[in-house]
Amino acid sequence: SMEAKAVVRQYAGVFLEKMLGELIAGEGGDKGVEHVFRNLALYLSPPVTAIDGGGVPLVRLRNGLVPGVGDRFEALALNGARLADAILAEIPYAGTSAHDPGRVLIRSAQFDQPSTQVDAIFASIWAAAPLEAFKVGR
Repeated sequence: SMEAKAVVRQYAGVFLEKMLGELIAGEGGDKGVEHVFRNLALYLSPPVTAIDGGGVPLVRLRNGLVPGVGDRFEALALNGARLADAILAEIPYAGTSAHDPGRVLIRSAQFDQPSTQVDAIFASIWAAAPLEAFKVGR
């Protein structure tokens, strides 16, 4: 449903907009794809107990959400790793191949605003697969 997709966009968006904002600004050092994947997959797999590279609990990102969005995201019971994989496939990277363990995310030449990039990421994901494809157990 449109509402479920909006919940996913809002929930994942706080992580992605922070990360992409740093990428656009050239802050926060290299964003290794494997490292971002691990943190994003953990963030998308509640309950969130992980700590990011800076020692900040990932769950703190949820403080930026409209009340109720975190609980509604959890209730969707999505496969966080599968969703993280689909998201990162939409973000450009530098590396020898998609299997290069040293590859890093790079700024997209198309977007100046993290929010418009995140909108485009999800538009592309939903065009390719329904939300149900990301449910746990599928």
